[in-house]
Amino acid sequence: MTRAKFLWLVLILVALDVAMVSWNLVREVQKREAVVPVAVSTIRARSGPWEVVIPASGVAKLVQKVGVPCPVGGRVKEVYVQPGEVVEKGQLIAVLDEEELRDRLAALEREWRRAWAEWMALRKDQERLEYLYQSKMASKAVVEEAESKAALAREEFNRRWEAYRELVRLLTGQEPQVGQEVAVDPEVWRSAVEVRAPLRGLLLPPGVSPGEEVGAGQEAFSLGVLSPLVVQTRVATALEEEEERPRVGQPAIVTFQVGQEKVSLPAAVAAVKNQGQKGPVAQWEVELVVENPDLQLRPGMVVSAGITVYRAHEVIALPLQALHTTTGAGGIKREVVFVVERGRARAVEVQTGFRRGQEVEIRSGLREGEEVIVEYREVPRLVDGTPIYTISRQDG
Repeated sequence: MTRAKFLWLVLILVALDVAMVSWNLVREVQKREAVVPVAVSTIRARSGPWEVVIPASGVAKLVQKVGVPCPVGGRVKEVYVQPGEVVEKGQLIAVLDEEELRDRLAALEREWRRAWAEWMALRKDQERLEYLYQSKMASKAVVEEAESKAALAREEFNRRWEAYRELVRLLTGQEPQVGQEVAVDPEVWRSAVEVRAPLRGLLLPPGVSPGEEVGAGQEAFSLGVLSPLVVQTRVATALEEEEERPRVGQPAIVTFQVGQEKVSLPAAVAAVKNQGQKGPVAQWEVELVVENPDLQLRPGMVVSAGITVYRAHEVIALPLQALHTTTGAGGIKREVVFVVERGRARAVEVQTGFRRGQEVEIRSGLREGEEVIVEYREVPRLVDGTPIYTISRQDG
């Protein structure tokens, strides 16, 4: 065979190989194009506010108790409010026996006057005996005995006077003087025997009853301050989700039943205490402070609460079913969603954040406005490049 013929043969064989390869490529493309597109449902990625709320429940408790003292001592005559009732600031709770108080003041005055007279008499006798002693007409022992009696009488007068003086000061606010008449205005008497609420609150048991004796300044009743109240709750969070744990200052909402109506009030996390863990779950004791302006929430009421542990204003959220987990090079797992691009499903890797029920926060990897596949039919799973057609669209 000549060299020229050999070259022509080689060229023909090469051309046949090229033609065969091209034919196979064309057939492969035709096969791909012949694949039946998959029906999908999509949602438009939109950003908006996002919150993660931890549910909890607990019992309302008082933060502060305030004592209600009697202005003066005496016997309780009447009580107008029962434990468990709400009183307003300045409301009359009880009264003391005014006649008993008047009699006590009069008796204290008689006592100090008698003690004064006895002391003065013993002082004169002491002075007389001191004069006689100077004149050598009385012994020193007699004088010393007179001095001792006068000193005891003075102590007795001081004790009686101090009791009278204290009651007058409580009644009038004035400082009495020995020998001066004390006149107590009728209005002063009335206010002195009245026990009034120093603030708005809940009257707590037990309190005093009619007929009981109380001392001046003694706490006769106590009031529970109804705003704010605290709610003690326990919550559980996943150990690996550090961002989802409760923290001081986080907002909350508490809800409770008043008759047939449900009432909700704003609250805030005031204290958080770690109670350990059970398996993959962290336990927390959380104290909520609740403002209670209308006093509808009462101590002992059971409330449900929602603690907002995370809040963002512009977040893309998708249904959980739109999220897929794939395994990449080296066995590394990655989270992807499929977006619609020119009639095909395109896999997009995303970074996720909080999960809320059946939704998941998308923090990166997805642009607002992209059309995300949330449901598909006829195939076990989507892969990058699968032909699709949309049967329903939802604007996120």
